[in-house]
Amino acid sequence: MKLNKLFMGFLGALALTACSSEDVVTPNNGSGNGPNSDDSRFMSITIRNTEMGTRGPGDQAGNTYEEGLDLENDVKNIRFYFFGDNGVPFGVNENGNYVDITEGIEEDGIDMPNVEQTFKAIIVFNKQEADFANLKSMVAVVNCDNDALGSGSKTLASLRQIVGDYSVAGMFNNKSTDIPKMLMTSSVFGSSNNYEGCEVYINPTKLKTERADAEADPVDVYVERVVAKVRMTAKWDSSVTTQEVDGSVLVQLNDQKTNNPITLADGSKIYAKFIGWGIQTYTDKSYLFKHIGGDYTAPTWNNMTAWDSNLGNWWNDPANYRSYWAVNPDNVEYKHAKHTDAKGRIATKLTTTEGNVTTTKEYDGDFFYVQENAGDNNNGLKTKDDYDPDNAISARTQAYIRANLVDATGKAIHLVEWGGSKYTDDGAKSLMWNAIKDRIHIAKTVKKETVEDTENGGTQTEITTTTEWQEIPFEMIAFAKAEEIGKADSNSENSKRYLSYIQLGKNYKDYFIEGDDEHKFYKADNKTELSVAEVNQILSDMPGAKVWESGETYYYTDLAHLMYDATKQEQPYLTKGAYGVVRNHIYEVELNKIFGLGTPVMDPNMGSDSEKVIIPQKPTPDAFFLGARMNILSWRVVSNKTDLNW
Repeated sequence: MKLNKLFMGFLGALALTACSSEDVVTPNNGSGNGPNSDDSRFMSITIRNTEMGTRGPGDQAGNTYEEGLDLENDVKNIRFYFFGDNGVPFGVNENGNYVDITEGIEEDGIDMPNVEQTFKAIIVFNKQEADFANLKSMVAVVNCDNDALGSGSKTLASLRQIVGDYSVAGMFNNKSTDIPKMLMTSSVFGSSNNYEGCEVYINPTKLKTERADAEADPVDVYVERVVAKVRMTAKWDSSVTTQEVDGSVLVQLNDQKTNNPITLADGSKIYAKFIGWGIQTYTDKSYLFKHIGGDYTAPTWNNMTAWDSNLGNWWNDPANYRSYWAVNPDNVEYKHAKHTDAKGRIATKLTTTEGNVTTTKEYDGDFFYVQENAGDNNNGLKTKDDYDPDNAISARTQAYIRANLVDATGKAIHLVEWGGSKYTDDGAKSLMWNAIKDRIHIAKTVKKETVEDTENGGTQTEITTTTEWQEIPFEMIAFAKAEEIGKADSNSENSKRYLSYIQLGKNYKDYFIEGDDEHKFYKADNKTELSVAEVNQILSDMPGAKVWESGETYYYTDLAHLMYDATKQEQPYLTKGAYGVVRNHIYEVELNKIFGLGTPVMDPNMGSDSEKVIIPQKPTPDAFFLGARMNILSWRVVSNKTDLNW
């Protein structure tokens, strides 16, 4: 069944209800619509969304909504948990305090302008009237794995502590028929009566003795998808030169400082051919119910923790049953993907057709679903400069773009850059070798024959050997990757993982001839013997080179949550909460400009089981740049622009 517009809320709220303890009243024991002595009670639940046009303080631009895909809005089952005071279980049947609904969920009409479809379900309670005086609230889990939730009663606190891997593997597009059911849970926000509002408070008058009465007076519930969605579109700026070769768009690469084309030694221009895109630096787990910080037991919303007060109050929107920020689990780990995992198709169009009440998106690329990730550090402020890149790796989720450096015909270019200039492998190695060769000698054995005439015995040959000191031969030199020789690590963003250094090649012994002093090396100045390790240390003293093997390169951009102030669109607006991924949002990356050659790919085992994961980083401040305009959506359009100058 389809919920369609059910999930078109601003910045991530789908719904199953409002959170207000004012709805809790004393049971009516008299006549009329209140409960009577009948054992059975009926409660009608309506799944709906909020009104269109509401904009929370976190909204940066735009006020249109996007229809969810049919499969994104498909509801297979719902589990409702019921609670008494302080989130203690309220038993409703022999299983405990929950009810599973798999049938009887009916369409309940269209509630435009913002609700595509509403649905209703009837729950029947077989309890004595007096028991209902202790029923206070409920939460919902949509499309849940009941085995994972388990059986038996659960307190609200225990539900809120459930952590799991709710990621959706794979890439999808608008025509995908294998989009899995979307896990959704009650929307979480802060209110004056409930610090982290995810409960729907139940007015006892909602419990009816007649089914028809319950249907006429339903309880509303608000839910949100547990995952976010990321899309990418290329919409190149008019200043960017492109050309099409064999069905692929090649983008001419310019220098960011001069905006002049980047060229090879012969003057030919270098282009980027985009192979695909994917997600990098993603979380391995998230909360089942969103956490927004603070102490759940706090009696009022005013009891904010340092996390809440430092972040400000833009992110909480109780009037619309939503919040626009989140907290990661304490034990969250950040995962990285392989270069060749970037297989998503970059879209060529994302057009908007606006009617009076709807917005329809036409998107011809691939998209990914990701878990929320809202914490670079322990206070979750998530501004661009709130971590030390010399000692840490960014924890921001990123859109990762795989590309090839090619010539004008689309042929891959194997390129090496050293000292600001571009060379072939041998050209760069030759320059590096020339700068270091006079520091290392080998002892070359030279044989010499001497022939003398004798008066009585004829001629006599004498063979003598001498040692000649020669510079280390160029043929012994090879490139080695920084991590392989201990020049880089995986613990800091500024580690030089993308560089290659000269070392002795694996077959360096082949360039000694028989008798050459047992393959020994010596310091040139005092002829002190050097070990192979000492030779490699001297060689690696040379600055590293960037080597694009077969032209393989990558670009990436952090996913922005609140990227720009409307009045400062030319530069990043580094506000608190600027970067992050929050559930039930759509993060849309639109590529506009690109500068530089990208980051070299260092793994020689590309596409194999031994291929290493990539830890994205930019080589130097002026090495390459990726221009992107981001539109942040939550199944609702929120536009942001940015040019990234790395």
